[in-house]
Amino acid sequence: MLERQRRNGPPRGGLPPGRYHHDRGRGRSCERSEPTRPAWIFTDGSRLENGATGYTVVWKKGPQWKGHKTHIGWGQEAFDAECAALARALQVAATRNHAIGSVTVFTNAQAAIWRMTSDGPGPGQKYALEARRHIATLRAKEPNVRIDIRWCPSHQGIEGNEVADTWAKLAADEPDAHGVEWFSTREPDGSVTARNFPPAEITRQRQARIL
Repeated sequence: MLERQRRNGPPRGGLPPGRYHHDRGRGRSCERSEPTRPAWIFTDGSRLENGATGYTVVWKKGPQWKGHKTHIGWGQEAFDAECAALARALQVAATRNHAIGSVTVFTNAQAAIWRMTSDGPGPGQKYALEARRHIATLRAKEPNVRIDIRWCPSHQGIEGNEVADTWAKLAADEPDAHGVEWFSTREPDGSVTARNFPPAEITRQRQARIL
């Protein structure tokens, strides 16, 4: 079951080892188990004043932040970008080449979290369907994997959220680049390097399991 997590985002100082789950129904704040190799992924979507939209998914590897920035064109809402980001984060988790044990996806968009709980008709449906396909792929590889989508407050000093927010705006601002994707790395000194992947190359890279 995909578990909704709307509160108790990551601590500001980072995410300590172990798995955490907030169970509001039973009044327990956290449960902790032995550390695994979990995936913590932050997402954000953005719509600029000119109608351009984009999203990003980011994760930390050592001292660096890595992730994907994707421009999805014009005429869509920030909600669409937020939902697309959640689906993509689950795809990232499903295509990792090692066991992760658990995956936690953080977003500041509560409406997008609710959209992921249903694949019924309405705005964002295609992303909810995509999310379920990626979850099925992940569970086929790891039947006992734990999957959480958690609400994370924005602009509260949470590093992953701040990186995702900045990169989502950059993704939306890519001019005349429908479907263009960037793989980015932020160094500890704050500098960012990015490589542009045209759509055809994206397909080849995915087939090679590089993404």
